[in-house]
Amino acid sequence: HHANLDFRTYHSIAFDILRLYGRFAALPAPAQVLDRTEEHLVALTENWADDENEYAEHRRSYGRKTGRVAFADMIGLVTRLLQASPTLRRVAQRRYGCIVVDEFQDTTDDQWVFLRLLAESARLLVFGDPHQMITDADFASTKARFAECASWKGVSVTAFAGRNYRCAATDILDFAEAVLHGVAYAPTG
Repeated sequence: HHANLDFRTYHSIAFDILRLYGRFAALPAPAQVLDRTEEHLVALTENWADDENEYAEHRRSYGRKTGRVAFADMIGLVTRLLQASPTLRRVAQRRYGCIVVDEFQDTTDDQWVFLRLLAESARLLVFGDPHQMITDADFASTKARFAECASWKGVSVTAFAGRNYRCAATDILDFAEAVLHGVAYAPTG
């Protein structure tokens, strides 16, 4: 049996669902992407308000009227669609029996809700490094997100120990590891 392997972003999966089922979210068929350049041109042409909330409402209204959905609205719209229809959620889930998420620490709250709906019955493997977060608050919330994901899927978080080969200057990596783990750094040589 041959299985498909897709490398996708959250937004590309969300748009794919909208393209197929956007009519159930009151979008004219077929749904299309409203890219940032076109969004700005439409906003200027139609005099959308500068206020963030009013602007967002104009953008969503434009999407409902034309079927052209902005990136900022895709995840939320698909999430509401999947939450409202268990049948549609099961149809979407069948396409993704196994989901691998790289750079999980960059997953936003909206993407996390979307991923939980999509991966409800799927095997899920997430990779990420909370140490890439700059502030203590971001680090803490990212660690909590990893723990929540592990608890949800009934697995434990596994820390990968070993050499990172992204950087040829291994002394820098050794020093960074020591700082991250609160141990003394003793360079050799």
